[in-house]
Amino acid sequence: MTKTTHISDNPTAQQGFILPMVLWMIAALALIAAVIGQWSTQGVDAASSRRADFETELRFQEAKSTLLYQFSTQLLSPRGLEIAERAQIVAALADPFSKVTPSDIFVALDNRPYKMGKLEIRIQDARGLVNLNLAKDEEIFRLLGLFDVPVEARGGLVAKLRDYTQDGELPRLNGAKTRQYVDAGRPKPSLAPLVTPFEARRVMDWEQYPQLWKENGGLADVTTSGDSFGTNLNTAAPKVLASIEGLNPRAVELILETRRLRPILNTQDAQMAAGVALAEDPMRFISFPADSFRVRLHDPSRRLDRVFMMKITANQVSGPWRIDYELDLPQVSFDDRDPESTPDFPIAPPVPVVAR
Repeated sequence: MTKTTHISDNPTAQQGFILPMVLWMIAALALIAAVIGQWSTQGVDAASSRRADFETELRFQEAKSTLLYQFSTQLLSPRGLEIAERAQIVAALADPFSKVTPSDIFVALDNRPYKMGKLEIRIQDARGLVNLNLAKDEEIFRLLGLFDVPVEARGGLVAKLRDYTQDGELPRLNGAKTRQYVDAGRPKPSLAPLVTPFEARRVMDWEQYPQLWKENGGLADVTTSGDSFGTNLNTAAPKVLASIEGLNPRAVELILETRRLRPILNTQDAQMAAGVALAEDPMRFISFPADSFRVRLHDPSRRLDRVFMMKITANQVSGPWRIDYELDLPQVSFDDRDPESTPDFPIAPPVPVVAR
């Protein structure tokens, strides 16, 4: 009779079966530990990233509050934002008709960098940009030329921009109103002024020119929206100066050199500095900043910059300022970015309360 042998009856067979089981269990436990470890690492990394984002956001908000306060309490001049000393503020509050001598401290409003803690801050006067809502057609025509848009295409682009931002349904020659957008399967035009310069990309045919939409040096860097008018030669971006009729490259260079030394006070002063004639239009060239400013906050530890447009509205019941838009945009490289030579943003002391 044949004898049947079971694994339970053979100690050697039992050991041979248990060993692979143990190895499989060890492998499974190791895999589980690895997964848990990976989850833990990802959790720690996510928590660290959230904390870094929170700290950056806190720095952004603190810088924003500081800037809004400074612009609401300090004076503007052709030099920029004047940072007055405490004694000057007290004298001005005590006697509003007294002559207050400017201090040697001011903040330029031509997009140059300043340091505020870990942040880099750039402030651009809206009059140093081309207002896409209010600029004359020929100004936008010349500006498009600086971005290598073919001359035969510029007139149509300007017409479509006007049709996009102005009410009515009768298109200009080479323009486009609601029907043309609907036929092309595009969002309807706003028929209202642009809210941000980035909105111009929605204008029909404007998206066909990628050079206009570069992250660094694109159209949004030299244009604005809103209601600011005129051009401030003290704060105008180089490309904005180059778009002004009558200013050749040498004249632009001379204006930039002059305003590094002193502010340009009027059209005659600009003509003397540039060595060329400019149109005598009192509403064209204004040597004083507007009431709107584009601010760019840069944190080296973050991938995006915070950009917002603030408008000083001291006489409005709604408050002393207004934020027209606020965006997070990809960081760009500036030629003048040098942390070692970037000056600190000067902060004026709190305005004292004068007893009446």
